[in-house]
Amino acid sequence: MTFDNECELEKVAKYYPEAELVLRIRHDSDKVLISLGKKFGCDARVDGPELIRKAKELGLNVIGVSFHVGCGSLDADCFYNAIKSAKFLFEFADTVGYRFSLLDIGGGFPGDVDKPIGEFTTAINRALDEFFPNLDGIQVIAEPGRYYVGSAVRLLATINGKKIIRDPADSSRILQVMYYINDGVFGTLFDWVSLRAINDLSRAIPIITKRKREKVQFKTTVWGPTCDSTDIVCEDVDFPEHDIGEYLLFENIGAYGITFATNFNGFPKPTIQIYVKQQTWDALAALDGIKWQDKTFNFLQSKLQNKPE
Repeated sequence: MTFDNECELEKVAKYYPEAELVLRIRHDSDKVLISLGKKFGCDARVDGPELIRKAKELGLNVIGVSFHVGCGSLDADCFYNAIKSAKFLFEFADTVGYRFSLLDIGGGFPGDVDKPIGEFTTAINRALDEFFPNLDGIQVIAEPGRYYVGSAVRLLATINGKKIIRDPADSSRILQVMYYINDGVFGTLFDWVSLRAINDLSRAIPIITKRKREKVQFKTTVWGPTCDSTDIVCEDVDFPEHDIGEYLLFENIGAYGITFATNFNGFPKPTIQIYVKQQTWDALAALDGIKWQDKTFNFLQSKLQNKPE
């Protein structure tokens, strides 16, 4: 289990002194969708040594260091700097009698279609080569959840309402078009709140389909369905005109979309339709004798929309 303060150490010493403990340090990315460091993690160089020393005094077993740069990090170098700080604590632990064996580099890896992971793996491998050239006896683990599922899901939302804002001096001139769709930031587009915070709203713009690319574009705001004025999907972006009843397509909804979705204001969560490419289907079908097949492949068979014949 992890700890990042003295109170936690005292509780562990009282109730579960045989636990294997991992010191969680804070190393936030400056550009991240969801910051975790405000709530979890200690300062590696100020608090870290004192907490390790305190754990030793209490007779506790600390086995390593963990960090999480935040969900959806856009800064690969943050991993490099965090691993550097972890190395500092590994070396300090040696001086008080510990021999750390675990380095958990957390999550925060990109999962979007257009954000390859190579930049991040390069920074991580560079740090490991420099600070942990000999990993003998040290296990390095990661939590790349968004990387696996981020691009696996798309959202198809319906335009239920439309408002055209015209120039008061020239009614033929359109200043802005507003659309009201049947999903929003209280639903599967929760991540979009974070996109606004890091000024990366380009990711929140719906996909422009081929038949719409030649149309005139207007300044556009897309609203979610709830009564809350913060339910903004994207704001003042250039987008071709659409009509009520048409669909808007959003990419990269696989990470936390359904997990964070609510039924706020009585609007239900969207239904999930599963589609699998023939190549993927064949690969799954070939996994004979694996328990995973019973739990996952059979589920796909029951839910699949375009089941191969």
